[in-house]
Amino acid sequence: MAPARIEVTSAEDELSRRRERGRRSQAAFRKRQAQAAQGLSDQNRRLIEGVQKAVDAVHGDERQEILDAIANLANIAGLETKDSPLRDTPPSSGDEDITINVLTGDFTRNSKSSTGTCTQISSPTPQRLDCGIWLDPMHYKRVSLPPQDIIPYLGPGSKTFAGLLFWSVMDHSLNGCKHPHAEASTVIKTGLGHSTATQDVKVSFIRRMVEARLEFKKTGSISAEHASAAENDLGVVLRNLVETDYRARGKDPDLWLSCVAIEQRVRSIAGNSAFLVLEKAVRDEGEQELREALVRVKCRLSDTGVCFGDGPRWNVDVVDSIFLDPIIQAMGRI
Repeated sequence: MAPARIEVTSAEDELSRRRERGRRSQAAFRKRQAQAAQGLSDQNRRLIEGVQKAVDAVHGDERQEILDAIANLANIAGLETKDSPLRDTPPSSGDEDITINVLTGDFTRNSKSSTGTCTQISSPTPQRLDCGIWLDPMHYKRVSLPPQDIIPYLGPGSKTFAGLLFWSVMDHSLNGCKHPHAEASTVIKTGLGHSTATQDVKVSFIRRMVEARLEFKKTGSISAEHASAAENDLGVVLRNLVETDYRARGKDPDLWLSCVAIEQRVRSIAGNSAFLVLEKAVRDEGEQELREALVRVKCRLSDTGVCFGDGPRWNVDVVDSIFLDPIIQAMGRI
């Protein structure tokens, strides 16, 4: 037993290091967010102060376009101009459409007001167009590689029998559904309490792991907020911990099936023809009765899975009991 204990301890140390690295990553991310927010606040304050200085410097004898520009800036900044010559600056009378003749370069202004429409044709004059775009660098600091554990369920894999089951369980664990389910505390106790490798993992961390994986499926990347729960091989490391713990306690981890293994087992029991019927039902196609049966299957899977780190798994006996009736129904339809 000593070598097994050493192996478990080593794996636990590795997981602890990863958790600590994740905590540091989260703390650094929050610090950068706070610094970025403070920087934006300071920049906004300086801009408003600058606009106020421009408003205070107006004498009223400036060119009209300058007065209009300063009045517009003051309006955007929410500054009062009642004590300034800008108060006499006429507001825009309405919307203005501009039509450009691509052959001559002339453009036509159509100003809409309460009194009618005024059309003015102008020749092109040199104009300078200025615009500014600010990009939040934190928003684009994303993880573009998926965690290893969800690779079988991405792309075409998301539409397979296994993929549809996997993403259904992920969505159930985060959002629930309208059907009756076991108490959340019971599901959590079952899902994490089955192994010494997972029993001390915080529910909030598991939730971030799920959010990160659903985010990658939806967007193709993972935000910095969830990056610490989406390390490339984190799920694999945790799975190895669970398997080592199981073997040390005389349990065979191979008797707990992933969604890919469930697909293989159901196909082997039902046969190819009946499996195709089940596959249509899990995609919410085919006969209503069988589709409803597969909805119940998804709900039962979400209540009975245990966390192996690289995704949920189910004891083979649980899988057989959950799929028995749908398999019989499918075989009766071929």
